[in-house]
Amino acid sequence: MKYTFLFAYLLITSPSLSAQWTTLPVPFATRYDDIFFINDTLGWAVNSNGSILHTTDAGASWTEQEDTDKYLRSIEFATPTLGFCGSLDFGFYRTTDGGLHWDDITGHIDPMPSGICGLAAPTPEVIYGCGVWSSPAFVIKSSDGGTTWISTDMSAHASALVDMYFVSADTGFVCGKATAARGNVGTILYTTNGGQSWTEVYHTERSHEYIWKLQSPDGIHFYGSIENAQGPPTLMARSDDKGLTWTTVTVDEQYHYIQCVGFINTMHGWTGATGTLLETTDGGTSWTPVLVGSDYNRFFRINAYTAFLSGGQLYKYTDSLTSIPIDPLPHDEVHLMHAYPNPVYDDLTIDVDIISKTHCVIRLFAADGQLLRTICDQPDVSGEKSFSVSLRDVAPQKLYVSMHTNEGWL
Repeated sequence: MKYTFLFAYLLITSPSLSAQWTTLPVPFATRYDDIFFINDTLGWAVNSNGSILHTTDAGASWTEQEDTDKYLRSIEFATPTLGFCGSLDFGFYRTTDGGLHWDDITGHIDPMPSGICGLAAPTPEVIYGCGVWSSPAFVIKSSDGGTTWISTDMSAHASALVDMYFVSADTGFVCGKATAARGNVGTILYTTNGGQSWTEVYHTERSHEYIWKLQSPDGIHFYGSIENAQGPPTLMARSDDKGLTWTTVTVDEQYHYIQCVGFINTMHGWTGATGTLLETTDGGTSWTPVLVGSDYNRFFRINAYTAFLSGGQLYKYTDSLTSIPIDPLPHDEVHLMHAYPNPVYDDLTIDVDIISKTHCVIRLFAADGQLLRTICDQPDVSGEKSFSVSLRDVAPQKLYVSMHTNEGWL
């Protein structure tokens, strides 16, 4: 039998500039996963190299505050001095002096999730965290500024959690992927009692999707990025009533792999990942690719004129280009995958080269998005590996091969 297959691929290009974006001067890292500002000048960023960086001049310069041996995923500050940082390697950190010193507080949390992908600090006392993208799903909560914690197993609602957004100490959202019994669709969960109970307010229609990021420019209009590896169309979720009801928005009839989403106002926003950032100026009706950089994960809005993106590097948007563009650092491919032959008749070979240690999930999908095989699901993988997959019991069709790692889809 004859099959043809497609695979979602990670295209890393040298970052460049659009009209109102600049690339910020930060050290090279495979990826900057998160960025957070407590005001318009004081900010922090974390990267896959294990560094916590700090700026006091709105991103014009950065200094390293901490160097860990973890893949750092998330950063959040409740006050200018009280902050938290999550990793994908059983590391969770707290500072009480603005980042001069960071303490690993994983011993305060039982059970400690394997990773903290999302953080929210609605008050200086109430802090939430969630994870992990690769499963299982947990929410952690502190009501005393991070001294003591409650860890909640969320497996009744989700198989993986990625991000969260709280509007008050008790009311907020968490998002990720629903349970296998629900088809592993993307999901958004809502609580009004501080996480004692959760209600699903939105889910996607396709299996093995995530709601990857949540963002709101005003507390009324909410946006959720829909990550998938099965092909077109490209979608996102939107709410215009404080997140109580959601609709699905088509970003493009063609396929784009997206993780980040962010609007600077209700009309002007961006979504994207890997090598494509899409921009809308009409509230999401139409989208245009813009060249900014690569590998986008977090959009952080400062005000109606300024925002930041984390990804292959850090990027800053302003309503007028007042700074001199900075030449971007070279950005190499993170991981490599080669699937062959194409077309394939009986047996498919998949060769991968994992450049740095990561959690690796390789899956084979049918043309309609049905999961056919989970070829690999391993934490702490690195180096060259080869997999052989028999397709003799699969009907002839187009197939999709995807590799999902800490750094994104491939």
